[in-house]
Order: sequence, then C-alpha cells, then structure tokens
Amino acid sequence: MKKTAALRLSYLLVGLSTFGFSACAQTGGEEQRDTTMTIEAAGEVVDLPLARFHDRMMEQPGQLVDVRTPEEYAGGHAQGASNINFLDKKFLEEFEAAIDKDKPVYIYCASGNRSGKAKSALEKAGYKYIYNLTGAGYAQWAAAGYPTEQ
Repeated sequence: MKKTAALRLSYLLVGLSTFGFSACAQTGGEEQRDTTMTIEAAGEVVDLPLARFHDRMMEQPGQLVDVRTPEEYAGGHAQGASNINFLDKKFLEEFEAAIDKDKPVYIYCASGNRSGKAKSALEKAGYKYIYNLTGAGYAQWAAAGYPTEQ
C-alpha cells in the first residue's frame, strides 16, 4: 500500500513538473515574439558595408538616395538614385517632400561622412528604415561593378 501511494506521488510530481516547465517555455516564447514586434515597429537604422548594403537593397527594395552635391551626382551615381544634397540648407525639407518615411531608405555619399550625418538627421525626423553605405561610398559602388548612370 505504501509503495502504491509513493508511486502515485512520484507520478504526480513528475506530471506537475512537466506541466510547469512547458508553461514557462510558452511564456518565454510569447515574450520573444513581443520583443521582435517591438523591434520591427521601431524600425532599423544601420550602417552597412557595400556587399550587405547591396544585398539588403535586393532583399528589401526601397528608395536609393545620393546625398552628394549635384556636381558629384552629375559625374556618376548609382542607377536609380535620387539626388538630395546634404549640404543644402533645405536638405531635410527636400528629403521629406520626396522620400516616404515608412519605406526603406538607402543613402550614400563619397565617403560615408555626409550620409552618416544624414542618417542621424533622418532618424530624428522620423524615418524608420535607414541604411547607410559605409566606406568609400559611390567610388566603391562603381568599382564593384554595380549599375551606375550619369
């Protein structure tokens, strides 16, 4: 009799332990999903090297913007890129008039300096998805053989 009671108690404890662990695992999963949704809702503002920048553009098409001067842009630019001069006093005003805040924005310049500053200004202005090309900017784009135009 004592053996049967002890055996039942063991089964009961094992069952409760298993139920408790599965309940904890489910809660953790829900928390993970919530965190992921928060990150997606917040957007993504990052600096990317050339290969990752190009890959991201292919995976998630968006708006490509050259923030160099009009003279630099006229000398050659990434195919399909718009030109909004970061050095222009009306940069942000022009950007907001032409570029959708809720769609991915890919920006580049000659060295990553102006586009890095533009990235910060755009983030403050409410742009959610900003991808900045780091490194030698347009020169490395052209040298890698990616499409260009004049």
